Amino acid sequence: DIHSLNDLWYSLKESRDVGSATPIHRFDLESFTAHMHNMNNNGQLLQKRLHAASFFDLLNAEAGSVDPCHRLLMLKFVHSFDDAEYSVGKMNGTKTSVRIGQFSTDHAIATTRMKPEHRSRFHELNTLLYNASPRLPYHFNLQGSNVSLDVTCLSSSEALHMAVCGDGLGLLLLLKRLSDAEYDGDCIYCVSRDVLNGYDGNEDKLNFIVPSAAGQGRLLENIYSRNNFDTRKILFVEAHDTRTSVGDLIETNCLGRFFNRSNLDPPLLLGSIKSNLGHTEGAAGVASLIKVAMCVYHRGITEIIQFTSFNPKIDAQKYNLHILQNFTPYPSLPNNEKVAIGVNSFGMGDTTTHAIIEEYQPNKTSIENGHIDKNHIKSKQQYFIFIFSTILIFLGHQQSQEQINAFLTEQISPGFSIISRPTKPLAQKISFVFSGQGPQWWAMGRQLYESEPLFTKWINLIDTEMTKINNGEWRLLEELIDQKNEQESRINDTNIAQPTLFAIQVALAALLVSWNISPSSIISHSADIRRFPIQDQNQIFNPICAKAKLYSSVIGEQVNDNMPVDAHYWWSNVRQAVRFYDAIAAIIKDEAANVFLEISPHPVLATSIRECYELTNQQQSSSPLIRPTLKRKENKQITLLTSLAQLTTSSQVWQQYFHTRQILPMKNHEEYFDNFPLYKFHLSSCWYESKDSSIQRLANRISTHPLLGIRQFNDQTNATWKNHKSQDAILFPAVAYLELATAACQQLLS
Repeated sequence: DIHSLNDLWYSLKESRDVGSATPIHRFDLESFTAHMHNMNNNGQLLQKRLHAASFFDLLNAEAGSVDPCHRLLMLKFVHSFDDAEYSVGKMNGTKTSVRIGQFSTDHAIATTRMKPEHRSRFHELNTLLYNASPRLPYHFNLQGSNVSLDVTCLSSSEALHMAVCGDGLGLLLLLKRLSDAEYDGDCIYCVSRDVLNGYDGNEDKLNFIVPSAAGQGRLLENIYSRNNFDTRKILFVEAHDTRTSVGDLIETNCLGRFFNRSNLDPPLLLGSIKSNLGHTEGAAGVASLIKVAMCVYHRGITEIIQFTSFNPKIDAQKYNLHILQNFTPYPSLPNNEKVAIGVNSFGMGDTTTHAIIEEYQPNKTSIENGHIDKNHIKSKQQYFIFIFSTILIFLGHQQSQEQINAFLTEQISPGFSIISRPTKPLAQKISFVFSGQGPQWWAMGRQLYESEPLFTKWINLIDTEMTKINNGEWRLLEELIDQKNEQESRINDTNIAQPTLFAIQVALAALLVSWNISPSSIISHSADIRRFPIQDQNQIFNPICAKAKLYSSVIGEQVNDNMPVDAHYWWSNVRQAVRFYDAIAAIIKDEAANVFLEISPHPVLATSIRECYELTNQQQSSSPLIRPTLKRKENKQITLLTSLAQLTTSSQVWQQYFHTRQILPMKNHEEYFDNFPLYKFHLSSCWYESKDSSIQRLANRISTHPLLGIRQFNDQTNATWKNHKSQDAILFPAVAYLELATAACQQLLS
């Protein structure tokens, strides 16, 4: 699932395709198309029937008819505040404008299927497209103008064009003038150099929905010439990518002709977020923009997946066009030039949009500005403390932002941050999941070794024991801590990998237990688990963890204390199939566990755990909470503490207050906000759909036989008969009459 910028970035960087087959409960694709449709996958919003009605002071009767697009808009608007480190109170009463691009009308169409007597006074207001933008000013008291736009696929890009007046912008969902964003010390992902619209008329167009090559060329010429921008600085263009043979041909050749790269020049790189997310309709433009903002911010270009070859009619070789098929860091540019990327967007009509997005580089004035430096750091410290400490102390209460800030002001020491730690065992049942071989990497655990004394103590202890076992042939500390580069590391050798993974996992578990985060169950994948003491140190670890139930992926169930863990058991562990699903299913059944912490230097089991959980709980709508403890090449303390904070502010609240704190040096405070936890709404089912609408959407898939009990039978609700023709006339087959009679008898006589 993608809930935040980091989720999106890692999905793109890891080349994930987030599409899935259309579920039958959304609409019955098979009945409507009878296998004649060649696109069966799409992106799904899994929680479209849920809403945080109480958060927005909505009655259930009103919330049940709110368009899912509007629900998502309201929820993610709050998350945009989180990302910008703004409070809702800070935005209250400001002259903030709202520009919304949307053209999906599924919900409005479904409402028209209702009988008049089933419609409430809320249905019309909650389904009309133009009511999308007024919601935000109302709920958050924003006193600027608001506009809802429907320009098909171009809607969000047109909204951006209306919001940008030629000045630079600190950009990502919340837009500000660059000078204002710098003065306020905001986190700036990128700068919008310019956004421009173009209009086609009917020039070289087959019909009004086909894009115009001449119009697109004119737009590109206008935007780059009016900015006096050297087009050779554009190495990458995020294409609109219509996913049609006509649209892609026109767009790609147009970009090729304009940028005109010879084989002696660096190629023009092309990409599209649609290969990962699919077509997001009215949000297509802003989806591309968000991707480009992240590419600029992280100075890397993600690949386009599912690409095999260019359309033969595209002059890719002539114009030196390339499609990236792996993640590529942005090359170093001479004279500290800014990274610049073009973003193309157009819809079904005569309007096209192009944006020039640049890297943000703070100028000398803004860096030396005492107001900005002081308040920026103060703001960062307060928000860091707020997320990892105060929000947990005030959990369940509704203190004002002023009360919380007053509390924080008394606690802050210059240059330090406060990290919250629990003082009581947490009530929620947690399963510790230990990974097998695979997630190891050469520098794993080093940051925790340097910053967490207990973690260091356990690594040193295990190093001593390992040295005795291998007669000094190699040292754990040499492989984990002393290696200076990846080339010298032997971490992927099996005899090195497994002991070092064991050491990292034991030290991690000891650290968690010291914070009173103890497991109710323990399971490992592949390489298995058992209790055993290490010299006289077992009194630190075992008294708490001895209560945890062990589950084995060898036998697929709980380990009995009397079960022999002998040579045959370990032979089975290595040679037989891993029964991970059976073991997870047993944990869910025995423990009712739905919180899983993966004890590993990098998460590798989250997908498997989720699949096992869903297969075991097919009748339940709840989903498991699966969090990593460490991630490869990321700040280890922040990854660990962020997971704990996200667990605590999730719907599975741990019901404990975090009181004690440990003071940690505040180094490079920017990195503490890469995984800024988003506000966790308390979502509940708020949905109303009439039976008439449901029957039509699901193609009459009711409990009766398909040929019985349906008042209106046509080729839309059952497309099978479309191809049963004789001389272009659809014939109801004789076998269907027999089926009808048989089904009627069965239904009547049963």
